Amino acid sequence: MLSSAAPSPAVAISVSEDGPAARWARRVATDQVAKGHVARPIIATYVGLWAVLSIAFTAAGLFLTEVVVTGDRGRWDQSVNEWFVDQRTPWADRLTGAATFMANTLPVVAIVAVCCLVLLLLRHWRAALFLASALTFEVTVFLTANTLADRARPDVPRMDSTPSTGSYPSGHAAASLALWVGLALIVTVNVRNRLVRLVAWIVAIFMAVLVAVARTYRGMHHVTDVAAGMLLGLAALAAALIAVRVVSAVIDARRARVRRDEAASRSVPSDLEVPS
Repeated sequence: MLSSAAPSPAVAISVSEDGPAARWARRVATDQVAKGHVARPIIATYVGLWAVLSIAFTAAGLFLTEVVVTGDRGRWDQSVNEWFVDQRTPWADRLTGAATFMANTLPVVAIVAVCCLVLLLLRHWRAALFLASALTFEVTVFLTANTLADRARPDVPRMDSTPSTGSYPSGHAAASLALWVGLALIVTVNVRNRLVRLVAWIVAIFMAVLVAVARTYRGMHHVTDVAAGMLLGLAALAAALIAVRVVSAVIDARRARVRRDEAASRSVPSDLEVPS
């Protein structure tokens, strides 16, 4: 079970506490807090990471649609969906339908909310922030890249209602990977039982791959859209880790400054002191 004393992902999901990300976060936090800025480095980090990911995935989407899969070069991408159409069976239809439902917005939000509540009750606020941040990065970058790239969906019979969003990247694949791999990372950091860790990773990999295959099988995305979605999920997790490191460093720097101010105030003699 989760231990309230165990380290959170903001600390433990890295090679070293003295790694480049940790040193950078501490340096930025110390500098900004010394200037009296607490919220500024946090907001700048979240906005900056969102902007970097949005530009990267939008550019990749435009390159994909305008260069890689244009004309006859894109035939192989379409052929994957056509192959899946030929393989459809009732049991696979039900399985992929269930997988798609689990990656829909409401189930994902519900799972994240419950997990974050449990983590907060166990005093793992960094882990809760890590998970919430990962899904926030995922959905905001997805909406940006999806709107700007605006790729058409596969020209095959689709098994789900077609939403107003485009095909690139797959939001279901991105959300599924960010959610389940994020939970597996949290379990790995906070649970000592190796069997529980193994089960967490089996579930995470199974759910991420199942949703990715399901979206292609059901004709909702090209295989390249699904691959981009999975990369987005991984990128969202990395961005969340950096963001939580900055938040943690800012809080630590703020606490250190308060302690220094209190110590300094105690060391200054009062003007009202009467000499003995």
